[in-house]
Amino acid sequence: MIERNHPILISGELPDLPLAPVITKKLLSFERPSLQEPFSYEYALEEAVGEEIPFEALRAFSSDAEEWTGVYQGKRLIGIENGDTRAHQYGVAVDIGTTTMVLSVVDLQTGRLLESAKELNPQIPFGQEVIARIAYVVKHGKQGLLEEQAAVIKVICQMIQEVCQKT
Repeated sequence: MIERNHPILISGELPDLPLAPVITKKLLSFERPSLQEPFSYEYALEEAVGEEIPFEALRAFSSDAEEWTGVYQGKRLIGIENGDTRAHQYGVAVDIGTTTMVLSVVDLQTGRLLESAKELNPQIPFGQEVIARIAYVVKHGKQGLLEEQAAVIKVICQMIQEVCQKT
């Protein structure tokens, strides 16, 4: 049986690392369609960014917004947010330890830690230590690996929901 009130260390000394997020944001500016010059917003966006806009990136787009922010992975546009959201860029770091998992939300503009969540590692039922978990995968093959992976992903998703509710 797993003890749920087990104390888990969620603070410590963080190294001073340079912030270099893979995801960046840029304010998009383009001419709006008018009765005199009718064209689609999609066309205007493609002209502004110089590439075809993936359908997924248009999901949140609203023509009612005053301005838009492009979300990029490298040079590739992966999303459009309504308004100027450049100051709102967050990252999640997950420490998957042998017995515990800690998830931290970091402001990628300042490097400031915003929130944390902690949980016991859900792989414990597969083995108390890493070698036993590897042995479980060897014994059960791909299915064993998928079971351990699913357990970790489920807890990461729960911790993300937890920190989102806190902030």
